[in-house]
Parts: sequence; structure tokens; C-alpha cells
Amino acid sequence: RLTREKERRGPASSSRDVAFDASHVPLLRPMLDCMSEGVVVADHFGRVVQSNQAAQETLGDEPPGAISLNLWPDVYGMYHADKITRLDYEDMPLVRALRGLTVDRLEIFVRNGACPEGRTLEMSARRIADERGAPRGAIAVFEDVTQRRSVDSAKLQRALAQRDTLLREVHHRIKNNLAAVIEL
Repeated sequence: RLTREKERRGPASSSRDVAFDASHVPLLRPMLDCMSEGVVVADHFGRVVQSNQAAQETLGDEPPGAISLNLWPDVYGMYHADKITRLDYEDMPLVRALRGLTVDRLEIFVRNGACPEGRTLEMSARRIADERGAPRGAIAVFEDVTQRRSVDSAKLQRALAQRDTLLREVHHRIKNNLAAVIEL
């Protein structure tokens, strides 16, 4: 079956090409729902057609498919990494992917009623195309990195405190040595 599919596509197909097998479709929902990363798929009109449980848990109370994509920044409280500047619709990774752009690990801050303290997400998105290369939609995958960022921040704070202690010690020793030289 795979050989016939490759022959039909011709020599340009890659070794990663796999023939479509409709029997795998029922596995899609369970596969998506067992992932720890959020996954959202939009069709070429920008309508959310698929999302997994992690996406809903990460974004908030409303299922991603129930909210129009242009309302996401307001409903889910999406901000740039500075946690202050609201993320515009046009800057959302899924929307950028629908325009054909590739987005890798864009940091987004989400704060809403379901998560008033906020969460930091890393989101990547790609366009989905059919076998002829025609756009069919886009997919976004995101991960909650809040805890990782918190640990990184704590490590940075400790390193800065150690640096400050070292600088004070060096300053103290230099000052004492200069005072001894001046007394001579």
C-alpha cells in the first residue's frame, strides 16, 4: 500500500511520506488528549476545528473551539512576554501560521479568570498544507513553562546575589589595601 502511494506521488516524495490510513482517524482524539502540551488546529478560514484537553486546561474555562479566534486575546487574556502589552489578533502564533509564517517557541503570558496569577506559555505554530501544497489550516502547540521560568528566575537571583557579595568583598579588600598604601 505504501509503495503504491509513493509510486503515485512520484520520485519527489520523501522517505517520511506515509500513506493515509483512515483506520487511524479514531486514534487521533485519544492521542491528542494524552499529550501534556496544548494542541489547537484551525481550518484555513481561521475556525478552530480541533483542540485537546491540555489546551482547554491551559487556556481557561472556555474550550478553544467555542471561542472565535479573533476573540482569544480578550477572552483568554493573552499578553506579550512583558506581561503588560496585550497580544493583538494578528500577532497570535496560530494566525501568523495561517498567513504562512512559522512561529517557534514564542513566549506568551496568559491571565484570566481561570488563572488570575497568570501563566507563561511557549507556543509554536505551523501552516498545514495538503499534498499539493495548498493551505488547509494551521496548528499551534504550546506548553506551560511558568514553573520552569520561576526556577530559572530563582537561579538567576541567586547568581546575582553571589556576584554582589563578591563585588562587595573585592571592593572592601581594594579599599583596605589602598588605605594601607596611602598611610605609607
